[in-house]
Amino acid sequence: MADDSLEILEEHPFHPTDPPYGMEHYDLGTLTKDQQRTLNLKKMKQRKDNEQYFKAHPEIKGLISILLSHILQTKPIVDLHEAAGEFFSRPRHKIVAELLDYLSESGCTGSIIDNLRKDLSNSEWEDSTDTENGVPCV
Repeated sequence: MADDSLEILEEHPFHPTDPPYGMEHYDLGTLTKDQQRTLNLKKMKQRKDNEQYFKAHPEIKGLISILLSHILQTKPIVDLHEAAGEFFSRPRHKIVAELLDYLSESGCTGSIIDNLRKDLSNSEWEDSTDTENGVPCV
């Protein structure tokens, strides 16, 4: 007796064993063992360099986290790229304030926090200033 409670909705367009996009006709035997070893060493070095860069710049993780949070809260139906564009099109001080909150909550300290606070105070001053004569708007 077959179980009718399981329903196959649709096939997924990607399977983990599929070759990467643009590499459908990739030939594993094309590179010699030395070339493959050199390529693997370069990949490992690049990953290590990327990891060091991300550790030195926690604001990158913060921006990605607040962007993902925004997308999950708004749940755009049509265009994810447009939602990301709208997120970064907001006034700078709003993005900086969210990033500062995220980094403060995650325990980040140092010059990054100080620079973001300065940036936040400068951008709030700029946003509250009349552009024609440079006086605060009331």
